[in-house]
Amino acid sequence: MALNPGTGGSMAGDFALTTFDLSGSDLGGLEIFELGDVDSPPQPRTRIEFSYPSAARRKGITGVVKVEYVVDQKGRVEKIHIVESPDRILSEATEDVLRRARFEPATKGGTAVKVRMRAAIPYR
Repeated sequence: MALNPGTGGSMAGDFALTTFDLSGSDLGGLEIFELGDVDSPPQPRTRIEFSYPSAARRKGITGVVKVEYVVDQKGRVEKIHIVESPDRILSEATEDVLRRARFEPATKGGTAVKVRMRAAIPYR
C-alpha cells in the first residue's frame, strides 16, 4: 500500500484569488472596534445605575452578571449578550438598564465608531 497524498487529479489548476481592500466605511460602518483600539471610549451621558431587583432580593439571589454589548455611533446600546449570570432575573435587570443607557460615542480618527464593551455587574 502506497501512502501517496495528493489531489488525485481532481484539483488541477491555478486557484489564485485576486486581492482587494475594504475599510469600515466601505461596509457601511459595520466594523466594531475593541475598547483599546479607539481614540476615546464611550462616556455615559447620564448616570447608569444597576439596582438590585426586589424579586432577586426576596429569593436571596446574588452574584455577578457578566455582559458584553456594543455602543453604536449614536451612543445607543445594541447587541447585548449576557455571558454569565446567576439568574434570569438579574440578566433581565441588566439588559433593561443597558437598553435605556445613552453614551457619547467612542471615536477613532475624529469619527464616531461602534465599540464592544464588557462589564461585570455585581448584585448583592
